[in-house]
Amino acid sequence: MVLIPKRRRKTLYDELKRHLREVFHDLARRKESQIIEGHMMADHVHMLISIPEPRMPDNTTKSCASCGLAPRPFDSVLYGSYGGPSRLLCGRCFNLEAARRRGLVDFEHIDFEPSTMSDARGREHVLQFRTHLFAGGVTIDAIERNEDQSESYWFKLIGNEEGDLFELLARLVTKMRQELACTHLEEGAYGLQINDRGIVRARIESDPEGKTDMPAVVIDGRNISWGEFGRMVATYMGFQFKLQLRDLSDDI
Repeated sequence: MVLIPKRRRKTLYDELKRHLREVFHDLARRKESQIIEGHMMADHVHMLISIPEPRMPDNTTKSCASCGLAPRPFDSVLYGSYGGPSRLLCGRCFNLEAARRRGLVDFEHIDFEPSTMSDARGREHVLQFRTHLFAGGVTIDAIERNEDQSESYWFKLIGNEEGDLFELLARLVTKMRQELACTHLEEGAYGLQINDRGIVRARIESDPEGKTDMPAVVIDGRNISWGEFGRMVATYMGFQFKLQLRDLSDDI
């Protein structure tokens, strides 16, 4: 979904941006939907929203409405206008449809092979790639899926829609190696704790079990409840800290 102010005026700043973020998430919850990712710029907003699919007969398979193949769980889009009919598309067919509508005649969708990388502790992680066109360009995501289908490690970069996807992939792989080489948690006498560096980089997610409205955080590829994260921070009572909220595609 893409939202643009009238005449695309640059009006989305500071307080208004924070207010709209709360409004969008509230509206999504009311519709039993979830904002998976989004980017709020000064003159436009784009969001990838997970919307409950309409009820279908048990013998109906969930396949792409364009190519007929079953899409990967993390690479499908319910494509259509708000309140109107929609179609389930795989990532490839969505990108080709988006490129056609936007006149990107030279755009070529590429299905990148999964990559296996090791973290600082020597543990291997299998990351699968997803490419999506959006109003501001193209994104490549590298996603590790847990057995319960929740996301573990997740990396993203944004590039020019007419740029070289292989060059963007090379930059993403470099980012993946750098971040996998860093650790923020360690096992202590009382469970996980923040290591001696005193720095935590995390991704904010919803509760994977859906039992609470409180967020969870993913640190070093691990899902950490808000309560467990609070226990880790409690050992630093009396300290000060700096909190920066950045887009997943930014370097921090």
